[in-house]
Amino acid sequence: MSVKKKKADTKDQSAGKKAYVKITTILLAIALITVVVAFSAVLMQTSKGLQPSLFGYRVYFILTDSMSPQLEINDCILSKVINSPTQAIDAIDEGDIVSFTASTGTLKGETITHKCISAPYLDESDGKWYIQTQGTKVGAPKDDPVPLENVQAVFTRKLPVIGSIYYAMRTGLGIAVLIIIPLLLMLILSVWRLIDIIRGKTMPNNGLTPEEMEDVLQAEKQRKDEIAKRAVAEYVETERLKAQIAQRAVEEYLMAQMKNAMDKAEDNNDFMSTT
Repeated sequence: MSVKKKKADTKDQSAGKKAYVKITTILLAIALITVVVAFSAVLMQTSKGLQPSLFGYRVYFILTDSMSPQLEINDCILSKVINSPTQAIDAIDEGDIVSFTASTGTLKGETITHKCISAPYLDESDGKWYIQTQGTKVGAPKDDPVPLENVQAVFTRKLPVIGSIYYAMRTGLGIAVLIIIPLLLMLILSVWRLIDIIRGKTMPNNGLTPEEMEDVLQAEKQRKDEIAKRAVAEYVETERLKAQIAQRAVEEYLMAQMKNAMDKAEDNNDFMSTT
């Protein structure tokens, strides 16, 4: 393989790596912004006493086995938020899993997630719309009719990863594994790199490949060599000019001495002639 082809391949690889770094950076920035926006939205809703939701969806955690085997304890689910009874009439069908606020019984005021066994129907006695719900566990009794204004959301899917992370975060070991240890590793790596930079073992490459970094170092060496050569040439030229000036001064001094001697000799000859 020729040198030119090697350089071309190196440039192509360098361009690919730069593009990869840029794309990765953009994706990480987008992910970070999304997380910040989501966290802020959830925090604002929580501070107002509302159940947090994001982009029209809400996360629920299953705390009992009343929906077993379809939903087990500690399952995390994603549900679409229902904002009004009118929306509930169109959104809920028989067989859907819904989350609602219990209005009767020992769990009054609590959130329950059960299966809808009867589609929305109008109770002519009070003019309200209801659904009938029931847990899927064998032997589970039917719930009292649920007013549609109590319906919070309709199940869409399970979120196994988020559920695992959530419950891991509730333990000291989980917090250590998911947060503390990664932060400590990042800190150690940052300190180690800083020490290397201070010692001069490594230097920041600003995203350059090793080949590009070598070219930069070579160009810097050539620049320093050129500066040194220029300094030596200027010194030699300065010394040459000094030598010329000194030589000219000596010549002028000798010429002056010779002229004085000749003038004295002429004066002596004139004196002898007159005597």
